[in-house]
Amino acid sequence: MVKKAAVDRLLDLSVVHTAREGAHWALTHGLPRAMISRMAARGDLQARLITAGGDDDEMMFDLIEELRARGPVVKSGLSYLTPDHAVVREVLTSNAFRTGIPGRTGALGAVGDWLAFNVLHPVQPPSLLVTEPPQHTRYRKLVMRVFTMRAVERLRVRTEEIATGLLDDLERRAGAGEDIDLVEHYCARLPVTVIAEILGVPEAEQARVLAFGAGAAPSLDLGLTWQTYRDVNRSLADFDAWLGEHLAYLRHNPGDNLLSELVAVQTEEGSSPRWS
Repeated sequence: MVKKAAVDRLLDLSVVHTAREGAHWALTHGLPRAMISRMAARGDLQARLITAGGDDDEMMFDLIEELRARGPVVKSGLSYLTPDHAVVREVLTSNAFRTGIPGRTGALGAVGDWLAFNVLHPVQPPSLLVTEPPQHTRYRKLVMRVFTMRAVERLRVRTEEIATGLLDDLERRAGAGEDIDLVEHYCARLPVTVIAEILGVPEAEQARVLAFGAGAAPSLDLGLTWQTYRDVNRSLADFDAWLGEHLAYLRHNPGDNLLSELVAVQTEEGSSPRWS
């Protein structure tokens, strides 16, 4: 009887979780997805860029060229777009602009936030991408205490060493007659190796962290399908759990990496390490 009650309780919780997940998807991706599809059919450039995704490289290049041809700032039905570096720099450095995600403000945005799950997400607070002062200022000061000019210079030198090592590995593979995938064997491995060293990730776990990143990457997109949305949620939850354990380990076993230094700074400040 006790076991059956426990199983029933778990099933009830699973149903509630799925219902809440479905409601959150419908509000933050399902409805926007339908709207974006209609806008794309009417020719909206940003909507066409979103719906094209990465399925058709030639189409994406054509759309990007169309964006460039329209000028430094292009207004779509969703937001403003720019292919211009100077405009991007001005927006990112000017106090006249604030962060925001289309469709995630106002009453609907508040409901979406209420339905969201308590897991680290790149476009939800406390992510630095969507946090405004004074929280953003506090987080940035903590990060800047670690990412000093000296630390960045050491990272530059180490990045060059990693890049050289990967190129040497490509040469070895070519000499052995192996097929070489430049994206898989160099472009993907370089950033993840550098990030892994910043985070103090053991080499044996780097492939796992790379899988977390690949699974969570679509979280930056609008209009996800239901299956992609669920896959992203699982990847984010798995990474959140792993990161919590990793941070706890680094607090007691700090290493020669920037994340260990950041954990120490956060401990001094008396703040929680669970922010991105």
